[in-house]
Amino acid sequence: RVRLRAGWDQAAGSELFPAPEPAEPRVPSLPELDAQRRAQIELELLGFTTAHHPLDFFEELIEAAAPIPCAELPQRRGQRVTIVGWLVTSRRARTSNGEWMRFLSLEDRSGIAETVLFPAVYRRYGDRLRGLGPYIARGIVDGGEDGAAIEVDAHGLPLGPSARSSACTLRVEYLERAAQA
Repeated sequence: RVRLRAGWDQAAGSELFPAPEPAEPRVPSLPELDAQRRAQIELELLGFTTAHHPLDFFEELIEAAAPIPCAELPQRRGQRVTIVGWLVTSRRARTSNGEWMRFLSLEDRSGIAETVLFPAVYRRYGDRLRGLGPYIARGIVDGGEDGAAIEVDAHGLPLGPSARSSACTLRVEYLERAAQA
């Protein structure tokens, strides 16, 4: 008797209250975004862009700054150069004297440049470090021919060899954040 009633309830339920047909979802028709607006939204939401390098939208600025590609820094050791890059990472540190300095990784289409703002430069230009960029950085490329880093003074003159390093670093003398196009 229980079995019969359960079967009858199921059959009756399916006839009396049929399942509604699923409605097609209504998706609004949105205009396509231009590449620059899409990249801005991707940067805001994801922290990176999917189709373009962020510097793709600053061609005039890059051309005016006449930078060297980040990938060429090892060949420019001891030279004063300009780079334009997008901020990848940043770290603030204290010197042995307790002064603040900052390390930046700036990326262009060719690679990543490791840069350092020593205390005097950081005090002067540190307030310009707002947002991801792009940044124009000028300075001396540290590092000797065999990869040994070289300390240089404000005029780019060698002070003597320091700790060995296979990488080179741009010792920033000037930094500015480029205005949004």
